[in-house]
Amino acid sequence: MPATIIRHTIGDLRRITEIIQIAVRFGFGPILERARILERLGLREPPAEPPAAEPAAVRFRKLLESLGPTYIKFGQILSSRPDIVPRTWMDELANLQDNVSPMSFGEFSAELARGLSKDRVSLFKSVSETPLASASIAQVHRALTGDGRDVVLKVRRPGIRENVRADMDILYYLALALQATVEEAGIYNPTGIVAEFEKAMNAEMDFENEGRNIRRFGDNFAGSAALVIPKLHPDLCAENVLCMEYIEGTKITEVPGDRDREVLARHVLEGAFKQVYEDGFFHADPHPGNILALPDNRVALLDFGQVGELTKTQKEMVVSLSLAIALKDSETIARIVFRAAHSAERVKLARLRADIENLLDKYIDMSLDAVPTGTLLQELVQTAVREKLRLPPEYTLLAKGSVTVEGIVRRLAPDLNVESTIKPYAQKLLMDRYSPEAMPEALLKLGMRGYALLQDIPLQIDQIVSDIEEGKLHIRVSGTEIDEAGRNVRAAGFTVAAAVIAAAFIAGGFFCLASERWQFGAAGIAIGCGMGFAAFVWHVLAGIKWRKINILTFLKHGPGARRKG
Repeated sequence: MPATIIRHTIGDLRRITEIIQIAVRFGFGPILERARILERLGLREPPAEPPAAEPAAVRFRKLLESLGPTYIKFGQILSSRPDIVPRTWMDELANLQDNVSPMSFGEFSAELARGLSKDRVSLFKSVSETPLASASIAQVHRALTGDGRDVVLKVRRPGIRENVRADMDILYYLALALQATVEEAGIYNPTGIVAEFEKAMNAEMDFENEGRNIRRFGDNFAGSAALVIPKLHPDLCAENVLCMEYIEGTKITEVPGDRDREVLARHVLEGAFKQVYEDGFFHADPHPGNILALPDNRVALLDFGQVGELTKTQKEMVVSLSLAIALKDSETIARIVFRAAHSAERVKLARLRADIENLLDKYIDMSLDAVPTGTLLQELVQTAVREKLRLPPEYTLLAKGSVTVEGIVRRLAPDLNVESTIKPYAQKLLMDRYSPEAMPEALLKLGMRGYALLQDIPLQIDQIVSDIEEGKLHIRVSGTEIDEAGRNVRAAGFTVAAAVIAAAFIAGGFFCLASERWQFGAAGIAIGCGMGFAAFVWHVLAGIKWRKINILTFLKHGPGARRKG
């Protein structure tokens, strides 16, 4: 076991060194140098480089492609996070494609046999040797069962879990380095982002979880006239194998002009509305490759490794936000965003409301059909981040999905009357929320909360008075300057105490030397000098202000940017 740990550690260090060298090659040496990452790892600082001709976002995308499948996936997930990266970077990262070589048919067959017993493998009459799709995590082949079922087999790549684990360790190392050197780390929380990515990767590699998602979507859309979900064949599934119905269709963005594109666009919209507003369970990666147009003008949804789920409270907030956006009510939008997010600092609601008013001014003269709802949601998320508000990842996934669906719909039918499509859903939302059946429950909840608050008030007042009488009431005053002053006083106290003790050791040492007790004298002087030197080093280090780099300046101006002041 120790040998394995040492081997993994050495491998990780080599991989980190390789990543940094590749980053320098793509022009990111200056930011690594300013973050002192090269110095801490004992690497030679990169030579000065001329400004790169390509934009930083393009070079970052190429960097991720060079690093391999895990980092490509990481970039793809970043492309769905308007709360983390700017819009131009999101658009560039959306171009990331899995460029891994496909498994050979022999490897595919071996993994299939590893997951299924011989008896179950023998149930397939034939398996196509040409893959339908090949990605970093799994590969898909068409097959035919002995009883005539036309299916697809999704088989996980061998060793992918171990590879992802090693890459995740490295990403955590790099995230910790960023937290120590980037000003906005407190808002963006790099280790939290990596943890979310790890959760998403584990969910995508968990085929049993994806099987549950397929069944749940199938139940939600059973009998739907708009959207089709492939049927799962549990008898032919395993821990590393998914077997589901093969659906013949055309990629939604490649539909020929003679098809009824407006009907297809309506079905895409209806499916998206139902997922969010009715079910609270939505596809988190609805890119065009995962949506097929069927011959009967229904649409089929594929690949259920990434999903989002809204709690009842979150779903109610999304409903309220949608209605507020339709009414262009900045006050309500600001309060909903404030309630949905959380922040470690005090947030000025008036400034948030003013930012949202400025945002809505761009769309004030537009009809509901013309308003780019997905883009507006992404801009709302970015506005919240500027005000140091952190939204749960479900909202950012929803914003990204809205942009994708909106792009598909507008490409299929630019003149589609969106208002007429969403009107039945809006009416249903209003009826569900304000119906006579729903109102008593809402009023009951409000009454119970008010009653509980009234009951608590006398108890809270009694507790405060009791604390005052017993001298237990403490008022804590906190602030940046006060905290800094406290740290300076403690540091000064430590330095003075250490200096006094060091002086005592040195003086005692000289007394011992005068009495010809050479060993005690030398030891006392050595200890005193050591403590004095330690106190001096502590004093110097405590006085240094470690400067952090500003990542937003880098993203905006590139690695050659320098901070003022």
